[in-house]
Amino acid sequence: MLQVNNVFTRSQRGGKTVNKMKFKFAAQEGDTMTYLNIFKFFEENNKSRSVCKEHLLNYDVLCQAANILKRLKSLYKRYGKDISSSNDDTDIRKCLLSGLFVNAAYYHHTGVYKTFRDDFNLSIHPSCVLVSERPKYVIFNEVLGSSQNYMKDITVIESDWLLEVASHYYVNKFVTS
Repeated sequence: MLQVNNVFTRSQRGGKTVNKMKFKFAAQEGDTMTYLNIFKFFEENNKSRSVCKEHLLNYDVLCQAANILKRLKSLYKRYGKDISSSNDDTDIRKCLLSGLFVNAAYYHHTGVYKTFRDDFNLSIHPSCVLVSERPKYVIFNEVLGSSQNYMKDITVIESDWLLEVASHYYVNKFVTS
């Protein structure tokens, strides 16, 4: 879902707004887990175009994500691997961390996030589901620069996972819970 366009449509219908719909699917673990909730909802509703329209979800984007998953499953099968669906959010977040470990940040007492390696200042983007929260440790998919540098597509992590998943990168950086 991180490789496709916006999962929400831009329209408003009957007083429903995109933000209200986004928070209906919100996960306390962040945006990526929220996207997973949306994708599961899409599949549980048989990939219904009308359900997408009702919930201001972009049907074409969700179909594209389903197609990517189908191709990944096909590749795994071709190489004799099993791609099982984990419902354990810890496993999923650790998997995300294994690919995004360089994009880890911690909440600093000055009120901003800082990256672990170079103390680069970041803020949570206003569109993120955790914009009003301040989790201690996060990973992010991208940074948008303007008057501030904003993290997008954030996921809450635990500090000890950094050494567990990417000790080669964090071995010289002190990380505490």
